[in-house]
Amino acid sequence: MKKILIVALAAVFCAAFTFAGCSASNGSSASQSAAASQSAQDDQILAVKGEITEITVNGDTTSVTVSNGSEDAAYQTLVLNITEDTPIEINGKTDDYDDGMLKTGDSVEAYLSSNSPVTASEPPIATPNRVVVISQGAASSAAVQTEYEGTITEITKDGENVILYVQEDETADPADDVNAVVSGETIIVSETSGSNLTADDLQVGQKITVTTNGVATFSIPPQVSAQSIAIHDAQTK
Repeated sequence: MKKILIVALAAVFCAAFTFAGCSASNGSSASQSAAASQSAQDDQILAVKGEITEITVNGDTTSVTVSNGSEDAAYQTLVLNITEDTPIEINGKTDDYDDGMLKTGDSVEAYLSSNSPVTASEPPIATPNRVVVISQGAASSAAVQTEYEGTITEITKDGENVILYVQEDETADPADDVNAVVSGETIIVSETSGSNLTADDLQVGQKITVTTNGVATFSIPPQVSAQSIAIHDAQTK
């Protein structure tokens, strides 16, 4: 009987030490993981801290201009090339970037690793390791509209859409012109012919105002999505 009791106690002690060893091992792994994560963040520098003043989209990359930067950061103005893999922290929660997460007027901090490449352009351009939204500005509650005024000089078909080349002035720089994409959702009105117009009513030579959501490509001229178009003359069909 004593032998059986001794064997049972030995088994209990052995199991206890084994469990303790496993717990220590798991705790050690978790600690190492947390330490590695903290070390990765410690390696990051505050590149810019300021307000988002412009957002443009070019393919899979969203370029966010952060201006009015804090003197505590490395740059006063920096263009951030953000992809769907860029971590964005909002209200303490971090997710990969998705359209609409960042908006003009937001106050943000952007971090780079110590060896992240930064262009020598003005303003400089870099791909951030992470972006932290400090506060969301008033402009973040709705899309920021931008208007372009000019004359239609070319109309081309692009599938179900129509692309208008809108020239600001004959002597202006092409960067001041715009390619406006007109879709079935674009509202088209005329000062003389009223509303309920379609893309078929748009003609070369018309003076128009194109209203967009503020998003434009980096191309020259930039390409925008036309939310509405106002025709200022009577050249509709």
